[in-house]
Amino acid sequence: MRMVRLVLLAAAGVMVAGRLYQEWRRLAKIHKLPGAQALAYYERTRRSGDWALIGMTGLLALSACGALVYVWLSAKGKG
Repeated sequence: MRMVRLVLLAAAGVMVAGRLYQEWRRLAKIHKLPGAQALAYYERTRRSGDWALIGMTGLLALSACGALVYVWLSAKGKG
């Protein structure tokens, strides 16, 4: 069980770190663009970023459900 929690925690950490890195790069590019181009780029990438966050949230929710089922089944087997 300890290993499963460690893997889930590591996966969540990697996803958060990757998303923060992507956001940092996106904002750096926006700062280099002129006003109208920056706004258009921001709007275009924001939509794709929203879908990425929805996907990550779904994966984390599925992982949490899997962990709950695992805990429930392991507790049921002991009792």
